[in-house]
Amino acid sequence: MSALDDTTTYAETLQLWSLHDCSDVVNGRSVEEMKNLFGRFRAARGKSDTTNTTVTLQSLDTAWTAFVRRSNKEGGDAFERMLLEREAAHSRLSVGALAAQVCQLAVDQGRRCCTAHYEDGCPRCRGRGVPRLSAAEWRHMVEDTAITEVEREVIGRFSASAG
Repeated sequence: MSALDDTTTYAETLQLWSLHDCSDVVNGRSVEEMKNLFGRFRAARGKSDTTNTTVTLQSLDTAWTAFVRRSNKEGGDAFERMLLEREAAHSRLSVGALAAQVCQLAVDQGRRCCTAHYEDGCPRCRGRGVPRLSAAEWRHMVEDTAITEVEREVIGRFSASAG
């Protein structure tokens, strides 16, 4: 008999398992693997997998229950494929993920800051202690190291999604 059979109210079915309880996981994954998958599952939706001022333990219990149910229903391989597709879509479409890509591409080219930092202020560049550049400083830096075609494509998607 599963935990679902023991519930008496709809509200109870939303929180069958507390966060990281793997007692009803049917795919044979370890607790650490399930924690990792849950973190990826939440991140692919732009959500936190830890408590903070807006995410409560109760909401994480609910999310964990939904995660375990979906993982059990879809099966390990199908769930993993869905997660990889969702992560790819998030990477392509999320403003934050696109900003991170823009920043990483600039760093890979040896620039001290990225387009996102020049235009809006990038937390990654700011975290490295890079001040926002003036228009003249930005022009000079881009003249020294031209923006690549890959960067232009990612910057275009970032600009379109940001605004």
